[in-house]
Amino acid sequence: MHYRTIIVSDIHLGTKDSQYKKVLHFLQNNTCDNLILNGDIIDWRHLKIFGWWPKEHSSIIAHIINLANEGKTKITYLIGNHDEFWKDIIQLTLNNIQFWTEIFYQSWDKKYLIIHGHQFDKYESTLYGLGTISFIIGTRLYALNRWYNKRRIKHGKRPISIIKGIKQVIKHFMVWGQEQFHQKIEELCKKKHVDGLICGHIHKAEDIMVNKYHYLNSWDRVASCTALVEDENNQRKVFRY
Repeated sequence: MHYRTIIVSDIHLGTKDSQYKKVLHFLQNNTCDNLILNGDIIDWRHLKIFGWWPKEHSSIIAHIINLANEGKTKITYLIGNHDEFWKDIIQLTLNNIQFWTEIFYQSWDKKYLIIHGHQFDKYESTLYGLGTISFIIGTRLYALNRWYNKRRIKHGKRPISIIKGIKQVIKHFMVWGQEQFHQKIEELCKKKHVDGLICGHIHKAEDIMVNKYHYLNSWDRVASCTALVEDENNQRKVFRY
């Protein structure tokens, strides 16, 4: 399937919970004019703490670089809170991949701002230490989820995500609560003179109107395996793999 734009976020390469096989299959079987990597593609925090990088995860990087070298797809990498090591090359182009913290995106007659979304996170933006602590707790929760699912599979049951709800509660708390979060969306859209906002980070797919502003969230490629796609007719949807 060919799309005008594909937006993926929160792949978290370098962690045991990254669904890298599904990500690679998705990218290999769906082409696009614009590929927007909306933050936390590589989990630099996990790499710094645990130093774990399986060679299989490099296949995602190699595929993206190949796409960039072919020149048929415009690739933009927006920096998130887990891959902030890219921040020193913001506004540079590396192997035909552009690095930014935010971009404007024109969709038919609508103008959107695309950011990763950690800018709304009160602890990431003010107290980095607390953000790191929450990351370590999240890592332990994912490990518990893997152990639980191994037992389920052993007993012939399907694996499930027991931490999806927990993470959504945590994210809800860390982005000031829904009412304040929607207020901040409105404030940012008004400040940037855009019709809507697209982000990731929250780990919850959204396609809603916040008063007159359109808010979209592409969710993630770890617990949910989703992406935000826009076809040639400018129709947008959350693609669930």
